Amino acid sequence: MEKLFATLIERNLINTNTVVTATLPTRIFGGAVVDKRRELHWNSKIPCDSIHEIEGMDPVRYARSYDIKPDGSAKTYKRRGRKPKVIA
Repeated sequence: MEKLFATLIERNLINTNTVVTATLPTRIFGGAVVDKRRELHWNSKIPCDSIHEIEGMDPVRYARSYDIKPDGSAKTYKRRGRKPKVIA
């Protein structure tokens, strides 16, 4: 899962404007710490394992919409058309 998130971050598909749903430890009244699922903007301190949804989609489905496989690798396509001229 970490390779998937690394690829999404590298391609700038997850940034500070991205809304994620994650389970994070929260301190409640009385000092007890509980895990609470909440929606917030992504930052680098959120562990990959605690993220449940990205923009309302499962992380694997979100990556698939950008042609990224669940293991973090991306599909490579053959470039079509004319090749650019090299000016020396």
